[in-house]
Amino acid sequence: MNNYELKMKNYLISTLFLLSLGFGQTQVDIKLVSGGTGTVSGVLDAPPGQDAFNGTISFTVGQIVQTEDEMTGSNQKVELGFWNRFRRRPEDPALTASYDYFPDRINLGWSYDANKPQATTGGNGHNIWRGSSQIRNNLTFTNTTYTDNETNSGSALTPGTEYTYTVKGSNAFGYDATGSTVIGKTSTNGTITGFVETTLGTDIPNVRMKATPNWGSSLFLDGTDDYAAFKADSVFDMAANNSHDTLTTEVWFNTPDVDGTQVILSKGTNWQLAVKAVQSYNYLTYSQNGTEVMVSDNSISTNAWNHVAMVKKTSSGGNAVYRFYVNGSKIMFNTSKDSLIVTEVAASTDSLYIGKSSSGNHFRGNIDELRIWDVARDSSLTTVAGADSTVIKKYHDAYVPYRVSGVVVEPTLVHYNNMDVGSGALITNTVNIDLKGDLHGESDLSYWHDSDAPAYATGFT
Repeated sequence: MNNYELKMKNYLISTLFLLSLGFGQTQVDIKLVSGGTGTVSGVLDAPPGQDAFNGTISFTVGQIVQTEDEMTGSNQKVELGFWNRFRRRPEDPALTASYDYFPDRINLGWSYDANKPQATTGGNGHNIWRGSSQIRNNLTFTNTTYTDNETNSGSALTPGTEYTYTVKGSNAFGYDATGSTVIGKTSTNGTITGFVETTLGTDIPNVRMKATPNWGSSLFLDGTDDYAAFKADSVFDMAANNSHDTLTTEVWFNTPDVDGTQVILSKGTNWQLAVKAVQSYNYLTYSQNGTEVMVSDNSISTNAWNHVAMVKKTSSGGNAVYRFYVNGSKIMFNTSKDSLIVTEVAASTDSLYIGKSSSGNHFRGNIDELRIWDVARDSSLTTVAGADSTVIKKYHDAYVPYRVSGVVVEPTLVHYNNMDVGSGALITNTVNIDLKGDLHGESDLSYWHDSDAPAYATGFT
C-alpha cells in the first residue's frame, strides 16, 4: 500500500512518500504548478535489508506542487498534489460569457486558479447549464471554451435575450459543488431595408421607422425599502471634478403618485435627482452637495413614462454648467432659467443608488433605461431643415445598441442598464459587465415588471 502526503511550513513544500515496495527503487515526477520552472524528478532507493523506506523531496517555492502524471498501481493513485491530501473537488472557475455580441450565440470561456483545486483529466470533464437546463454533459477536459447555439446545444437562442450559465468542472474526487455562474446576452441587432416613398414612387427623406412591439422589462420599486446599488465609479460623478468633464445621464421613470420626496438617482450627498410633491404638483428637483439647487417650473406627469436627461459641462473656476431635459425637450427651472452653474465637489466613494438616497426617500414606481454618456448629448446633430436640433430630442425614446455584430458602435456610452434581465437580484451593464447593480428589499426578488419604457428599435431614412 502506498500513501502520499504533502506538508507545507514556512513556504517549504515537502513531498513525503511512504512506499512498501520491498527492495528496488521507484521514481516520482513533480511539477511546479505556479511560479516555478520545469520539472523535478526524484529517485528513492530502499535501504538494503529493509522492507520499506520513507523519502522526502522538498522545494522552497511558495507555490503548490502537483504530480506530473497520475501514479497508478495496486491501491495507489496520486493527483492534484497538495489538494490530494484533503480529497478536494474543483473550486469555481473564472467564467466569462459574451454579452450583446451575436444574435444567435453566446461564447463561454473559463480558467482555473492554479493555486486552488481544479478540474483534471482524472475527472469526467465539464458540465454546462443554461438556466436550469443542462446543455452539455462531460465536455472534454481540455476544452476551456464553449459556444452555446442551436448546433451545439440543440436549441436556438432568442435575439436580445439574457441567459444565465453555470459551469462545473470535475476531478478524481467529483464535480464542483456549486459551479461558476455568469450572465450572457444575445444581441438585438438586425437590419430593416427598403424605401419610404409616396404613391408616385418619390422617396421621402428624414422619416423615422419604429419597430413594434417593444420588448424587455423594467425595474419596479415598492417605495418602502426597495433600491439598487452600484459600487462607486467615475462615470457616476455628475457633480465631481474628475476625469469626466462632460457627462449626460438619462433615465426613464413612471410613478403612480408622489408622496413627499422620491429619489430617482443619488450618489451620497454629491448629487440627487428626485421628484417632489408640493400641494397638488410634482416637481423635478436636483440637489448637489446636500443642497437643492434646481426645481422645475412645470409639474411632472404621474401614471405615465417620463424621460429625464441631465447634461453637465465643466467650465472655468471649478464650476460646471447643467441643463435638464424632460421627454426630449429642455425645461425651464428656478423661475424661467434654462441652465445652472454650480461649483463642483470632490469625488466620493459613495455608491450610486437607484430608487433612494442615503437617508431614505424611496421611489415608488418603474425605472428603466439608465444610460450615461461622456459627452453632452444636447449638442447639435444635423443642419437638415425641419430635423430635431438635439441628439436627446431625436433619440431619447429609441433603443440604443452598444454593439452591432460584436463591434462597439456607441463608444461614448459609458454605462447602460436596459433593465431587461427580468428576474433575480442583479442589474446587468451592457457596457461594463463588471459594474453590475445589486437589488435590495424583496426576498422573493419581485423587482421586475413587464411594463417597459417606450424606447423602441428605431431607424431614420
